[in-house]
Amino acid sequence: MVFYSQVLMDFIEPLLSGNEDNDEYLAKAWFGQTAWNYSIAEVNNLPYGAELKATIQKLNSMYPDMSEPMKRLVERKIEKFNDHNQFIFSVELRHKPDGTVSLYVESVPVDKLIKK
Repeated sequence: MVFYSQVLMDFIEPLLSGNEDNDEYLAKAWFGQTAWNYSIAEVNNLPYGAELKATIQKLNSMYPDMSEPMKRLVERKIEKFNDHNQFIFSVELRHKPDGTVSLYVESVPVDKLIKK
């Protein structure tokens, strides 16, 4: 079984310094989600591609220092995570009873999004 929380954490690893607080970590996970889904939409010709491209352009204008990392993430998805083909629709941090925090991801196989 593949846990997309772990896949996303591995995917965004190049963005991480190890010094992120929870808000910074979640923001980087959201950037990763956007790059991931854009790549999934482009490869699978999903109708969300244009919206995701516009979102990336808006994020790049709001956070210019993330423009190049975002581009590299899109490339990273194709190069290193091509066999993972689920669309990520929810990313959040969850607090466990023991006080630790974990990344929670909900995803759906891309073939469930494509109308046949």
